[in-house]
Amino acid sequence: MRIVMIGSGYVGLVSGACFADFGHHVTCVDKDANKIARLHAGGIPIYEPGLDDLVARNVAAGNLAFTTELSEAVAAADVVFIAVGTPSRRGDGHADLSYVHGAAREIAGALSGFTVIVTKSTVPVGTGDEVERIIRECNPAADIAVASNPEFLREGAAIEDFKRPDRVVIGIEDERARAPMEEVYRPLSLNKAPIVFTRRRTSELIKYAANAFLAMKITYINEMADLCEHVGADVQEVARGIGLDNRIGAKFLHAGPGYAGPPQLATDAGNAFVRAGPEIDPLAPIAGDWWTLLGDPVLNELEARALAGNPGVAAARARIEQARAAVRQERANRLPAVAAQATAVQANIPGLDIGSGPPPGSPGAPADDEEQDSVSVYNLGLNANWEIDFAGGQARRVEAINAQAAASVANAEDAKVQLAAEVARAYVGLREAQGRLELVQRERDLQQQILELTYQRYTQGALALFPVGDANAELELLKSQIAEAQADIDVFKDTLAVLTGEAPGALDGLLAAQAEIPLPPERVAVGDPAALIARRPDVRAAERMLAAANARIGVAEAARFPKISFMGILGLGGSEPDDILDPGNLSAIALPRLQWNLLDFGRTAASIDQAESARDAAEARYLEVVLGALRDAEQSLARFGQQRANVAALAQISRQADTAAELNEQRRAAGVISQGELNTSIRKRAQARANLDRAIAAMTNGWIAIQKSLGLGWVELSRDNRTSVEPAPVDRKSVMKPEQS
Repeated sequence: MRIVMIGSGYVGLVSGACFADFGHHVTCVDKDANKIARLHAGGIPIYEPGLDDLVARNVAAGNLAFTTELSEAVAAADVVFIAVGTPSRRGDGHADLSYVHGAAREIAGALSGFTVIVTKSTVPVGTGDEVERIIRECNPAADIAVASNPEFLREGAAIEDFKRPDRVVIGIEDERARAPMEEVYRPLSLNKAPIVFTRRRTSELIKYAANAFLAMKITYINEMADLCEHVGADVQEVARGIGLDNRIGAKFLHAGPGYAGPPQLATDAGNAFVRAGPEIDPLAPIAGDWWTLLGDPVLNELEARALAGNPGVAAARARIEQARAAVRQERANRLPAVAAQATAVQANIPGLDIGSGPPPGSPGAPADDEEQDSVSVYNLGLNANWEIDFAGGQARRVEAINAQAAASVANAEDAKVQLAAEVARAYVGLREAQGRLELVQRERDLQQQILELTYQRYTQGALALFPVGDANAELELLKSQIAEAQADIDVFKDTLAVLTGEAPGALDGLLAAQAEIPLPPERVAVGDPAALIARRPDVRAAERMLAAANARIGVAEAARFPKISFMGILGLGGSEPDDILDPGNLSAIALPRLQWNLLDFGRTAASIDQAESARDAAEARYLEVVLGALRDAEQSLARFGQQRANVAALAQISRQADTAAELNEQRRAAGVISQGELNTSIRKRAQARANLDRAIAAMTNGWIAIQKSLGLGWVELSRDNRTSVEPAPVDRKSVMKPEQS
């Protein structure tokens, strides 16, 4: 089957990779060119255990492909899945179906032949009807059948849930959709997985009904736990007592601190930034290589080198691998451990008759009155140990380790955000210092002329000596400024070299030529505060650490309950070495073990209190990071607006200084003013230009600060698969013109 998955997020990428593993040819489509480029490069934009290997294996086999071109993929498809986001709408909390409707419109224009369109996103009842209406309205000749196929995937176990589902629900109105959908899920039907065909609206409601019912069971048993505390009952025994009823079932009746997501702010962040000026655009910003909008190829090269070679980024990648290995280890700890063992024991204990050795009267047997005080034991076999996760402690430990691994990924992304901004700031500083050096050198040359003229007039008796001293002091000051600018240039070059993972001086050739300070675009896309909170890697890292801390409460709670473990031994052996080869000497031992800490003097309770306090601290830390992110964005927006106004004002002053210098050059040519007066005018022009350059550098750094505060720049792209963003040409005059009231 030729399958197209529109949307390469959590559901789309996992489902597409699993369908490809079933043997279908799957094309994942996404509008985010950076995400598609990252997938082409072998990167995975989400964290799900085993997904990277699954994707790599099917890409290599030719079953899985990625593209941004929807039309070509849909035209060749048998089945098209819509797996785009349906976030809660701000204000009323309803599902935002704009992405689903937009996908339906694009699909309509690309259809060729009979095609099954399937909604896989979590959508309200009736969405399938609306998708069909949109497609038929946009393309009346379309030959389609629209189906519903809700997902039931758990984060951290999504691949297992997809390949070994409790059930697959498919809602259809057109019977022509049944055969293609049966073919899509044929590998599951061979494994006897229940596939439920129903009406489309029923399928859509099943998803919401399942979510609501599971949430209700969790809420119910937690409310029952509160009641048990009041009346002196044991909630675990209550849960077991009602869970044994087949009509109720034991799952989702474990009272405890289930994680329901991070806390919300006391006050809503709003739909727009408070400090956004008229130059701020509410459209979503570029999540990847934002620095290309500055239109500077040297900066683009530096950023690429830094992201590829910076030691800090390499260390962050290593921490990710370390965290993923910890996840694999913790998952393996839940399984039985089997070991081979070989034992040879020779013991001689005088005075102790242990009755070992050959039977009495046989060759080699001791005399009747001789004590048997030596023993020989030889054994070769296997032993196995397994602790049943009776109280869920191991499951919660895996949950905590998974969350920590996701936090490591987010921290690595945050390192890239910081690095990209640091490289851009150092580059702007370099260009400002190079421009400053050129201007100060010009001033020095003019001051040298002024000194010579002043000294000439002194020798002619037209001036006293002190003006000569003042002119010479001014010249020495300019020389010191030249040395300072040159030192700043060297510092910025070395900083950029180190940031790119190279030794100081390695980039001197690349950075030797002077260039203008790059200007930001006239319009600045920032999105909204909600998108900022969802995007910033440090916020996501803090949220994952909160989830890990919450899971550790469950680990501590599990210590209250019995531990059930089994040990098994299977081996061959006896008192002689040859006994290990005799099947008649096979021995087997099974040792079940029950351990329950009935009296620990409050150690378990203290451990639970400690875990809960750690959770509270992680929650406070999360709120602190969120508020800090909003503060960073608002402050950078406020400063950027002021910096743009400052550039406009100084640009006007610079233009006036240019005009004055040009007029004075004409006046000097006419003999109206002296050369010294002309030089003074030219110096004022150079100083005005220097002030403008500093303001431009501050403005560009302000724009860089906005990109950093928005959490941009962490999308990982290989240099061979980067998607270049063609920056709009920046009109330097328009950026530096005064604001119109």
